[in-house]
Amino acid sequence: MQALGRRPRRVRWSGRGEQEIIRVDHRAGADRLVTVGRDAERLALARAVNWHCQGRVLIHGNRTVVFS
Repeated sequence: MQALGRRPRRVRWSGRGEQEIIRVDHRAGADRLVTVGRDAERLALARAVNWHCQGRVLIHGNRTVVFS
Protein backbone atom coordinates (compact mmCIF):
# COMPACT_ATOMS: atom_id res chain seq x y z
CA MET A 1 0.00 0.00 0.00
CA GLN A 2 1.39 3.38 -0.93
CA ALA A 3 1.28 6.53 1.18
CA LEU A 4 -1.35 9.14 0.35
CA GLY A 5 -0.24 11.85 -2.01
CA ARG A 6 2.68 9.89 -3.45
CA ARG A 7 2.73 8.87 -7.06
CA PRO A 8 3.83 5.31 -7.82
CA ARG A 9 7.29 4.95 -9.33
CA ARG A 10 7.29 4.07 -12.97
CA VAL A 11 9.75 1.74 -14.61
CA ARG A 12 11.10 3.16 -17.84
CA TRP A 13 11.55 0.96 -20.85
CA SER A 14 14.18 1.94 -23.34
CA GLY A 15 12.41 0.27 -26.24
CA ARG A 16 15.54 -1.69 -27.14
CA GLY A 17 14.56 -5.32 -26.91
CA GLU A 18 17.12 -8.09 -27.09
CA GLN A 19 16.76 -10.22 -30.17
CA GLU A 20 18.84 -12.85 -31.85
CA ILE A 21 19.68 -12.01 -35.43
CA ILE A 22 21.00 -14.66 -37.75
CA ARG A 23 21.53 -13.68 -41.34
CA VAL A 24 20.27 -16.03 -44.02
CA ASP A 25 20.70 -16.05 -47.77
CA HIS A 26 17.68 -15.73 -50.01
CA ARG A 27 18.51 -19.16 -51.38
CA ALA A 28 17.94 -20.85 -48.01
CA GLY A 29 15.20 -23.41 -48.14
CA ALA A 30 12.38 -23.97 -45.67
CA ASP A 31 14.31 -26.66 -43.75
CA ARG A 32 17.29 -24.32 -43.33
CA LEU A 33 15.05 -21.48 -42.12
CA VAL A 34 13.46 -23.76 -39.53
CA THR A 35 16.91 -24.82 -38.31
CA VAL A 36 18.14 -21.23 -38.10
CA GLY A 37 14.98 -20.20 -36.22
CA ARG A 38 15.47 -22.98 -33.68
CA ASP A 39 19.11 -21.99 -33.21
CA ALA A 40 18.10 -18.36 -32.60
CA GLU A 41 15.56 -19.44 -29.97
CA ARG A 42 18.16 -21.61 -28.22
CA LEU A 43 20.67 -18.76 -28.13
CA ALA A 44 18.10 -16.34 -26.70
CA LEU A 45 17.00 -18.87 -24.06
CA ALA A 46 20.61 -19.63 -23.08
CA ARG A 47 21.31 -15.91 -22.63
CA ALA A 48 18.15 -15.46 -20.53
CA VAL A 49 19.03 -18.41 -18.28
CA ASN A 50 22.56 -17.05 -17.85
CA TRP A 51 21.23 -13.61 -16.86
CA HIS A 52 18.78 -15.23 -14.43
CA CYS A 53 21.59 -17.22 -12.78
CA GLN A 54 23.61 -14.00 -12.42
CA GLY A 55 20.69 -12.34 -10.61
CA ARG A 56 20.25 -9.69 -13.30
CA VAL A 57 16.55 -10.34 -13.99
CA LEU A 58 13.75 -8.69 -12.02
CA ILE A 59 10.01 -9.11 -12.56
CA HIS A 60 8.08 -5.86 -11.96
CA GLY A 61 4.35 -6.30 -12.47
CA ASN A 62 3.89 -7.51 -16.00
CA ARG A 63 7.34 -6.33 -17.10
CA THR A 64 10.76 -7.91 -16.99
CA VAL A 65 13.76 -5.75 -16.12
CA VAL A 66 17.27 -6.92 -16.99
CA PHE A 67 20.16 -5.09 -15.35
CA SER A 68 23.36 -4.58 -17.30
